[in-house]
Amino acid sequence: MLKTTPDSFSRQARGLVLPFVLHALLSNSFILLDTVMVASLGQSAVAAMAAAGQFSFILGMLMAATWGSATFITQFHGRGDTAGAHRALGVMLLLAVSLSTVMAVLVFLFKEQIVLFFITDPATVSAAVQYLSIIVIAYVINAVKDSYANALGAIGKIKVVLLLGVVGLLTNTGLNLLLIFGLAGFPRLELQGAAVATVISSALTCLVLIGFIYIRRYWVNASVRQMFSFRKAFVGRMLRVCFPLLLHEGVWASGSLIYAMAFGHLGVAALAAYQLVRTLNNYFLIGVSGFSYAARVLVGKNLSNEDPAQAIDYAKRFTRTAVVVGLIATAVLLLANPVVVSLFPELEESASRYLRHMLYIHAAMVLIFFLNHIWITGIMRAGGDNLFSFRLVAVTTWGIGVPLVLLGTFVFNWPVEVIFLLFTTEELTKAIWGFFRIRSGRWANNLTKDMT
Repeated sequence: MLKTTPDSFSRQARGLVLPFVLHALLSNSFILLDTVMVASLGQSAVAAMAAAGQFSFILGMLMAATWGSATFITQFHGRGDTAGAHRALGVMLLLAVSLSTVMAVLVFLFKEQIVLFFITDPATVSAAVQYLSIIVIAYVINAVKDSYANALGAIGKIKVVLLLGVVGLLTNTGLNLLLIFGLAGFPRLELQGAAVATVISSALTCLVLIGFIYIRRYWVNASVRQMFSFRKAFVGRMLRVCFPLLLHEGVWASGSLIYAMAFGHLGVAALAAYQLVRTLNNYFLIGVSGFSYAARVLVGKNLSNEDPAQAIDYAKRFTRTAVVVGLIATAVLLLANPVVVSLFPELEESASRYLRHMLYIHAAMVLIFFLNHIWITGIMRAGGDNLFSFRLVAVTTWGIGVPLVLLGTFVFNWPVEVIFLLFTTEELTKAIWGFFRIRSGRWANNLTKDMT
């Protein structure tokens, strides 16, 4: 086996990490811009969007299970099997559209009952229900768009997706200004305006991406016949790998619902602070997300070889990188705490205090967040080690994190900051268990071996 030099590894990683980081930055800017603009309407609007947004978040987590099938695209591409990659795209597209359609219908039919699970203030409930009624339209649109985007990402063609993100961000920002605040003669729709802007920008970027792929015949321009000519055994093989990932994301997303419900029980100020920390946390995960993505591509391609030694070596290098990036992020978060809190002057004093304290706690744990991210969504997913990741998340979320948060909230009535500290115990225990799995090398699986 040819050893990859450190310079070769760094060059390949940079070529994937930098475009993905920029893409992730743009993607998360959708959420942050919506949050910042809506925050100017008051903390009740932020809480309403937080409650309604929990189900967009859950759908995103469930869809991540679908995107797990992109691992097959990576390994098929690594061994030069274009037909197999196209069929894997077809399975991924079918799963994504089906799942998003079911979720959209359920959320639309039971939107009021869903919102009341998190908040009870009548005005906040009404605003959240109106927001949900509109935003569900984007669920199916994004399923189609993200299927093609993930297929391109799976083979390292992330620059096109990056340019698409620029189009979407500019469109979403402009429409937010027009529809939330009623500028240039447009109606002032406030929170509903944020939802309409998201739907329109999602539809535009979907059309642009699909048009580019098929007009330019770009990489994943598979015909309907090429995508859906798979056999039952082919689908079964993919589902056996992806189904544990669906359980993984479902368990984790349902745990996140309970966390949000607990903070909602503590009051609007606590829920608003918790939502802001989670939103800001996405930005701090952007850097390591780039390395997780690079790990999925580079480790996954090497796992299509007979000898997994190169893939295991890459996994070790990506782990060392995560440690360095995590320590830098910790320092940045500690120094930026006052600046971050000052971005939200409309928050009441209690919400600002909660936000400040939560950010300090999060800074102490950010390295752990980074390691878990690169191990679970990068290295383990590259080898289809989804059954283990499901067990890992199920035990740490429902056996440790959720029980501690519920006890602290409803039994002992501990302060908000203590509840947030209990929330982080899930990540700590996950990292300890995950470390031993990565070191064992049992995640390194060739998924497409003998698969036609």
